[in-house]
Amino acid sequence: MSLQQHIEIALANYIEKYAATSPAYEAICYSVLGGGKRIRPVIIYTIAEAYGVANYKLDQAACALELIHCYSLIHDDLPAMDNDDMRRGKPSCHIKFGEATAILAGDAILTLAFKVLAEPQQNYPAETQLAMISCLAEAAGARGIIAGQIRDIAAEGKQLRQDALEQIHREKTASLFQAAITIGSLATQKKPNLSNLGELLGLAFQLQDDLLETYSTSTKLGKPVNSDQKNQKATHAGIIGIAAATQILAETYNRAKEIIETELPKTDSMLAILNTLTARSN
Repeated sequence: MSLQQHIEIALANYIEKYAATSPAYEAICYSVLGGGKRIRPVIIYTIAEAYGVANYKLDQAACALELIHCYSLIHDDLPAMDNDDMRRGKPSCHIKFGEATAILAGDAILTLAFKVLAEPQQNYPAETQLAMISCLAEAAGARGIIAGQIRDIAAEGKQLRQDALEQIHREKTASLFQAAITIGSLATQKKPNLSNLGELLGLAFQLQDDLLETYSTSTKLGKPVNSDQKNQKATHAGIIGIAAATQILAETYNRAKEIIETELPKTDSMLAILNTLTARSN
C-alpha cells in the first residue's frame, strides 16, 4: 500500500469517527476525500521512516496536517478570496454546496484537525504530542497561513518586490511544509537539522505552481488556469519572468537536496518527494 493510500484510509476513518453525524458531513467528505496529492502528510511519514518510525504512529499528525490543508483550500476558493470555481478537477465546495456551507465546512475541518491530533495515544510522549499541536497551530494561525493569505490579498494589483512575494509564500505555502518537517522530526525523538528544509520545499512547490499557471491547462491542473492573472496576484513568473523563476526553482531544488543528503540517514523517499514537487504537471 502506498503512503497516499494509507493516508486516504486514515482520513476516512477519522472523518467517520468524528463527523459522521454532522450536517456538514457530506461537504467535509467532498472536500477532503478522493483527491489531492497528500504531499504534506507523506513528508511526515517519510521523515519518520528515515529514522525507523512506523507509519501508523504518525497517522494522527499526518491526518491533522492534511485536514488543515484541505480547510485552507475551501476558504482559498471562496468568492472573497481567490473566487475559483474548480478544485481537484471538480466544482469547488462553495459551488457544490453554497458559500455558507463551504465556510462552515472549512471551519469544521479546521477544528477536526486539532481533535484528531489531541486524541489520546501511546506512540510518543505527551510533551511530544503537545509540541506537535503547538507546531500545527502556529503554522495554521495568525503568523502562518493566515498571515500569508492576508498579505496575498493586500498585494493584489500591486507591484511587489521579490522579497515581499517570498514572504507571502513562506507564510501561505511553506508554513505547512515546515510543519510537516517539524512534526516528522518530533516523532523520531531525534533532532535532525532540517529547520530550513520545509521553507525550501514550500518555495519549490509555489514556484512550480506559478510556472504551471503560465503554460498548463485547467484539465491538467484540476483548477482554473490564469486565476492569478484574473485576481491580479503577484507571482515569480510575473515579477521576474519565466526564465528567472525557473532558475530560482533549480537553485531551491539544489539547496533542499543538499540538506536532505546531509541530514537524513535515508534519503531516497525524501528526494523522490523533492523531485515530485519540482517536476509535477498538476
